[in-house]
Amino acid sequence: MSLLFMGSTLANCDQIGEILELPEGVVPVVGYSLGYPAENPEIRDRLPMDGLVHHEVYQDQDVATIEAIYKQRETDGWARYMSYPDLKKMIKESDVENLAQVYTKLKYTRESHVNFSKSVLGYLEKQGFMNHG
Repeated sequence: MSLLFMGSTLANCDQIGEILELPEGVVPVVGYSLGYPAENPEIRDRLPMDGLVHHEVYQDQDVATIEAIYKQRETDGWARYMSYPDLKKMIKESDVENLAQVYTKLKYTRESHVNFSKSVLGYLEKQGFMNHG
């Protein structure tokens, strides 16, 4: 049995809400896929749990701690992206130098975030959350 967290749910809440015919006042924020996989893909690099889990209260991290938490993710993620010929070519042809830039300049651009924000705000208004009265 496996559980997969889907982080793109909020960015696509309007489409998911339409598919699920969600009533007013309901907005999908996170999705989980639960079941038995039909295949066994290689486990992808993830942040260590100490970079994600806070016990009892939120713990603000200093720059050195954040860099340590992300160090292995940067190395593993960069190697994974560079192992795909099409992605490697795209990266080499751009001004991208690290994994963070892959995400912010190639994968999730400012323009894409503005569009995601507009669709989320539009869906929140449609679902009755933008009370202007």
